[in-house]
Amino acid sequence: MSYRAGTTITLSTEPLGVTGLVGTITAALVTLPAGASAIPATTTGISEAPAGSTVYAWTIALPATLAIGDYGVRWVAPGRNAAETIHVLAAGTPAIYATTADLTAHDLAGLVASLALPAASVVALLARAERDVDRVLGPLPARADTGLKLDPATDLTVPQRAALARAVSEQALWLLRGAIMDPTPERAVKKVTGPDFSTEYDTAPVANGATVDRHLAPGVGRELAPLAWLRPFGARAHA
Repeated sequence: MSYRAGTTITLSTEPLGVTGLVGTITAALVTLPAGASAIPATTTGISEAPAGSTVYAWTIALPATLAIGDYGVRWVAPGRNAAETIHVLAAGTPAIYATTADLTAHDLAGLVASLALPAASVVALLARAERDVDRVLGPLPARADTGLKLDPATDLTVPQRAALARAVSEQALWLLRGAIMDPTPERAVKKVTGPDFSTEYDTAPVANGATVDRHLAPGVGRELAPLAWLRPFGARAHA
């Protein structure tokens, strides 16, 4: 799982089988592979969530100065240790492909404004839409600093950056409309394969025999047309 430096996150254990460890169990963050302390062991910010579940959660503010890379989360309690690995991305705006201003400009119906969403919720919505669009940008490796396939500032022309921002904004509005109509939408997963859990989604037919993943807004393919050199898959342009 990737998290951005400078943000507050919550990390959780698997069920440890022992309740009532709050105040005793500690959590720490260490660099990998060296194992140097990044955040010292602490009991602060740890809760059992929900009470009696034997699952413990650590809410922590990642320093904005935390270096990009992999980190180990170390949980220690009497007779009950646990560990996981997380990846830390560079500090900055969580949404890289589109800004709140981009979304507002694309939202001709004024849906976001009418809902009076908190600024943090709008940013989270854009970040989710960004990941959805990034997933269809062809077989490109993820960047170490952002976890995304592109750096719009260096990889794209101005018109291409604008097209990418419109695609993300279109996806964000589609997600928002879906949440209003169906608070618990389910993606139509066709199959999951390989050790990397590659997921193939069910598809719906569109014009000229093309298909589009049902987890994407219908307009995403159209907006991505200026980025055709990336050969986006699962997001074909259509009317």
